[in-house]
Amino acid sequence: MNLNTFKQLRHQVYQCYERSADALFELGDALSSEVTARSLPELSLSPWFRRTWPASMRLWKMAESMSSAG
Repeated sequence: MNLNTFKQLRHQVYQCYERSADALFELGDALSSEVTARSLPELSLSPWFRRTWPASMRLWKMAESMSSAG
C-alpha cells in the first residue's frame, strides 16, 4: 500500500467516528506502535497517545457502549 492510499484510508476511517476521533486514532497508533504494552495503562504511556490515563478509560467505556448498542 502506498502512502497516499494509506492516508486516504485513515481519513475515511476517521470520518466514520462521530465522537473522539482524535483520541481513538491516537489509541490506535499507540496499539500499533507499542508491541510490548499489555494494558490500557501501559498504552496511555505511549508517546503516540498524548492524552491521560483517564481519557483512555473514557474511550474504553465509550467503545463498550457503542458495541452493546449494536
